[in-house]
Amino acid sequence: MTAFDTTQPISPEPILPEAARLWPRHLVDIFLRPKRFFSGQLALGSTPYVLFVTWLLGLSSAIDRVDGHLVKADLGTATLNPLLERAVSSWPLYWACVLVAGVLAGAGLWYVGGWWYRVRAGWAGARDPDPRLARLVYVYSGFVVALPAVSVVVLWTLAFPDYRTAWTDDQSFWSLALVVFPFWSCWASFRGVTSVFEVSRAKAAVWFLVLPSALYLLLIGGGALAYMFGVGG
Repeated sequence: MTAFDTTQPISPEPILPEAARLWPRHLVDIFLRPKRFFSGQLALGSTPYVLFVTWLLGLSSAIDRVDGHLVKADLGTATLNPLLERAVSSWPLYWACVLVAGVLAGAGLWYVGGWWYRVRAGWAGARDPDPRLARLVYVYSGFVVALPAVSVVVLWTLAFPDYRTAWTDDQSFWSLALVVFPFWSCWASFRGVTSVFEVSRAKAAVWFLVLPSALYLLLIGGGALAYMFGVGG
């Protein structure tokens, strides 16, 4: 390898099924040491963990959808449908809705999001990247966002009488607390794709770090401005 070689050599044996027994340690690794998680301690090959992580990702997406409807209602650009209106006023109904929606959203993210992840891996230099492996790296890097988001709603369930009250009373603090995780997930994704696939680090940085982070900045900044001027103004 020369000093000018920008490719990242593929890690040997990136999936170790027996490592699933140590999954709690992997949870720490994926947040704090993503390169170690993706390069040699993966629990990716274990189907129960894959299903759980994908479902949790879908659950987080369903929660985001509810939040989006609430933002539109606060801005006066839309009204909540009757089912959602009842759901945000009742924790049992809220959880029933998002748990079911999480299954559907998780399936969509696995197939569509995983496909898009594989496409980007190809653009970053990976030759014919394995579709399932691309999907696995995608859902596990997304877990960095999903777990904190779902955990916050679990805490809200214990602390508030319903989701609407939690949203009204506590959203500013938790929105600030959670804003770091999408960017953290981008870093985990970059470390994952460069550890598992043979890619150009420079191209991978563009497709998995720079552009996704810029998109998050636009979405978060634009949403904050719209909410501030729409509600506060």
